[in-house]
Amino acid sequence: MHNDAKHFTEHETSVVGGERPSETHDAGGLIQFLWNQTDASKSTDKELEWLSYTCDQTELMALNLRKTLSGVASLLAWEIDSKGMKSGAFQPHDLPELLYGAADMLKVIEEMTHIGIDANFELRERYRKRAEQNGGER
Repeated sequence: MHNDAKHFTEHETSVVGGERPSETHDAGGLIQFLWNQTDASKSTDKELEWLSYTCDQTELMALNLRKTLSGVASLLAWEIDSKGMKSGAFQPHDLPELLYGAADMLKVIEEMTHIGIDANFELRERYRKRAEQNGGER
């Protein structure tokens, strides 16, 4: 069972080598950790192009998450207006799990977007430097 609240205090107070870790112990934290270990300047143009497309994917992921949460909110509002939970799909004890899952997905979207932006920046800088070396031509 997923519950960030159980490990939140432990994560916030853990200290490694005198410094607090910057990554969380979830999918977004793993993505952040792996990207922090990567030297974008050593990546090929094709690798950076591929990574820069993550922004396109995160836009779709955010749209899907928004639609899902909006649908859940509509279901809950309808059930509350209907004088109580009827479908049983989202009982009050299930809501924290749903919200933690949504928060985790937002962290993944955030980290993927960050990688896409960084890769795009590195690629543009390379193109700019090449253009300067070639006398302003691309």
